[in-house]
Formats: sequence, structure tokens, C-alpha cells
Amino acid sequence: TLWPCPENLIRRLAQSVNRVLVCEMNCGQYSREVQRVLRDKTVAHVGHMNGVLISPERIKEAFHG
Repeated sequence: TLWPCPENLIRRLAQSVNRVLVCEMNCGQYSREVQRVLRDKTVAHVGHMNGVLISPERIKEAFHG
């Protein structure tokens, strides 16, 4: 769910990583929420608001960038 934010679940799933990539079709509202929960991690956002799905290539670029 988006709200309430599943903070404990996000923390548990991100335990073993240093960086989290949030892909969303908006301006980054949820990536800011993830950053709030994961203060000790790098949270990157990939997204846009044009109604076109985010391509796997764009996600791959963001993942490696």
C-alpha cells in the first residue's frame, strides 16, 4: 500500500542493500517516502508523468547509473 507506508516491510526488504531504486509514474512522491524510511540508504528515483510506461532500458540505465 502507499498509505500507510509499510515502513517495517521496506526496512526489512532493504536490509542487505546500500541503494534502492524507486520506479514510479509520477514526480517522485513515493521515493521521498522511501527515503524518509531508509535514511541510511541511497534512494534513487526513475519516473515521469507522461502516461507512458517506464521502459526496462530506462530502469536499467538508472540501476547502473
